[in-house]
Amino acid sequence: MPWFLSSTKLVPAIASARSLSGSVSCSQRRYSLQPVPKRRIPNRYLGQPSPFTHPHLLRPGEVTPGLSQVEYALRRHKLMSLIHKEVQGQSGTDQTVVLLSNPTYYMSNDIPYTFHQDNNFLYLCGFQEPDSILVLQNLPGKQLPAHKAMLFVPRRDPSRELWDGPRSGTDGAIALTGVDEAYTLEEFQHLVPKLKGNRWEQKSNGGPGWG
Repeated sequence: MPWFLSSTKLVPAIASARSLSGSVSCSQRRYSLQPVPKRRIPNRYLGQPSPFTHPHLLRPGEVTPGLSQVEYALRRHKLMSLIHKEVQGQSGTDQTVVLLSNPTYYMSNDIPYTFHQDNNFLYLCGFQEPDSILVLQNLPGKQLPAHKAMLFVPRRDPSRELWDGPRSGTDGAIALTGVDEAYTLEEFQHLVPKLKGNRWEQKSNGGPGWG
């Protein structure tokens, strides 16, 4: 079953995950979480501060100040655990969560409003760029909360980056956030046919569309 944030069932799960995150230290959480592999941050500016460009703000392994890749992985793990409890006893074993970032809004022509990321999207991966998609998908042959996290991000365009600022691209997104895989936004269309035949739990937040 695909879960399309912000679903009326999924939002309470996010809230529950947040309440746990704020009250229990990482060292006390008893989750079977795969180690987050270390990846080298590209030696260039990304779409947000990184440990390479802003070492005074972020320590190695941090996605946002004070919050590490492991912390965000634990949040995703907790969400998938809650979904596992929600769907127990239901037919079907495939579970996919689709979270949309906020888009860029323009006040006129090429003058954008100050960007503010969607809270749920930001909470689960820390990625602060617009027009992106986070997908959490169960692993074939394994029971939830085992899953893989994928980011779909805009393709890098040097000419646009002169005006809009740098973008992380797939290599920057995966190295910064610690997700399992990263693809260009255009590649999301290949995932959609696999989901369209299923029933959606959904409520759109106005994020990027895919046709």
